[in-house]
Amino acid sequence: MTARDAWRHGATALAAAGLPEPSREARALVRAASGVDPWLDPGAVLDPAAEVRYHGWLGRRAAREPYAYISGSRPFHRVRIRVRPGVLIPRPETELLVDAADRLAPHGAHVCDLCTGSGAIALALAAARPDLRLDATDISGAALAVAAENAYQLALTERVRLYGGDLWEALPPTQAGRYAVCVCNPPYVEPRELAGLEPEVRDHEPRLALVAERGFGEMYRRIAAGAGRWLCAGGWLVAEVGADQADAVEALWAEHGFSDRFRLRDLDGVERVVGGRWAG
Repeated sequence: MTARDAWRHGATALAAAGLPEPSREARALVRAASGVDPWLDPGAVLDPAAEVRYHGWLGRRAAREPYAYISGSRPFHRVRIRVRPGVLIPRPETELLVDAADRLAPHGAHVCDLCTGSGAIALALAAARPDLRLDATDISGAALAVAAENAYQLALTERVRLYGGDLWEALPPTQAGRYAVCVCNPPYVEPRELAGLEPEVRDHEPRLALVAERGFGEMYRRIAAGAGRWLCAGGWLVAEVGADQADAVEALWAEHGFSDRFRLRDLDGVERVVGGRWAG
């Protein structure tokens, strides 16, 4: 099978499965499975192993498994993050948290990343700022295993420490009052919203990392209520929020004593990040 034939066959199969950009996705699958770009080298013949791999991956994508799980990684900020089923796939809008922490953290600061998942935020920040030390937490052992793999792959194990547990409870008591910045991308999808998500998200990504089972307000209230113990005076709490949640989350920040509050919009204009300073 030539690369062009594989591309055409894949685009037809993915279009039948209802994917919105079947040609682009089929091209990416051919390239990832064989190392051949069917646009640049359409007459190249796929070797048997690559052809088998391609058809297997094509079937998985037609079943709406996320491409990142199939390829095994996802670019994020300036690093490449490994992902697999059981861990949330990093989104481009989450890069806003990395940029915000980079601006807010003074030289040599200690930073905390709650709900780290694959470790994407903490590791991207550590890669961008060699002066920082980071502690990252998650309640999921599967996610922490992936985060550990990523830290090793990126040679960041000495500056990024991983802890298992629920939000602030995962952190060692010796770290109280030491963080200049805490970033967090918690589960914020309401349970009633899950059915309306794309099948790639709804059927494949971990519910634990997506859904705030008792409502997003309860999740952010716990984060805001616990932050004062862990942030230093003047430290910042910065969190990703869902669409239409920024007003409610900023109100929680104000209720719990955070000043100098701010919001950041993603490329679609959605208010995606809420931050505030802890007076101490």
